[in-house]
Amino acid sequence: MRNLVTGATGFVGRHVVPELLSAGMDVVAGSPSTRRTDNMAQAHPLDVCDRGAVRAAIEDGIDVIFHLAFSRVRPTRMALVALEGTAIVMEEAARVRRPPRLLLVSSGAVYGAAGARRPLTEQDAAAPVTYYAVLKLAQEHLAASYARRGALHVVTVRPFNLVGPGEDGTLVTGSLALQIARGERPGAGFEIRAGHLDAYRDFIDVRDAARAFVLAAQVGEAGEVFNVCSGRAVQVREAVGVLSRAAQVPFIVVERVEDRGPDIPYQVGSARRLRERAGWAPRFSLEQSLLDLLDDARERVATDAA
Repeated sequence: MRNLVTGATGFVGRHVVPELLSAGMDVVAGSPSTRRTDNMAQAHPLDVCDRGAVRAAIEDGIDVIFHLAFSRVRPTRMALVALEGTAIVMEEAARVRRPPRLLLVSSGAVYGAAGARRPLTEQDAAAPVTYYAVLKLAQEHLAASYARRGALHVVTVRPFNLVGPGEDGTLVTGSLALQIARGERPGAGFEIRAGHLDAYRDFIDVRDAARAFVLAAQVGEAGEVFNVCSGRAVQVREAVGVLSRAAQVPFIVVERVEDRGPDIPYQVGSARRLRERAGWAPRFSLEQSLLDLLDDARERVATDAA
């Protein structure tokens, strides 16, 4: 089984690649970045907006594509990679003699303001409230169009709030961990900024998510969607508490309105479909995920300071 992973050097890709390798599969790790990660197999320079590069990668006998490539650099680049890049990947995958399966990594963010205080299922309507979520939903619609007409066997996964080693400062837990790691170095008390401490979120370890993606690619029917989540609603304040107890120096949390983002007080998902179809269940506790994330943030801060 030969797999192409787009966005292989990103936060999620760096966990999907070793997950595939540990299952004895061949991996083409596609990324425009020159970075290398542990256990990265065959590195392949790949910008998903470069049709020639995508065609060359897919024509190399690929069985499954894990499409993770995304950009958060600026709004126009985000749209270019999310929409044109995804369209190119799907067009080129559909044109080969034996089209590969494609796993699209979307996000639980597409649910946005949908639902009340209950676990969201794949049947719930999408109601995105951020630019990121709108682009993810657009990717899903594109994927669904290929599946409906039988052009590609596309399966979509919607991971909820990912947490774990390798996370940058984009997500809430990554931002908190980096602030703590930087604040610890001087050895004195410090402040960290946070938003929506009272909000409830569904946190899932990125390593558990990577395993879920591989399983979903194997068992998913064309056009099928799988939530990837813990099914547990955790208040952001609780996650801050875990990090606070693990911090080497005490700190004060300053809740700032400008850091809050969209007002979604409660969001939790149901992974029943994936659990029943593939026997998947999370293995990492939230505490372990946060501790590993903090240790990783400390290493990154130390490397940057060296």
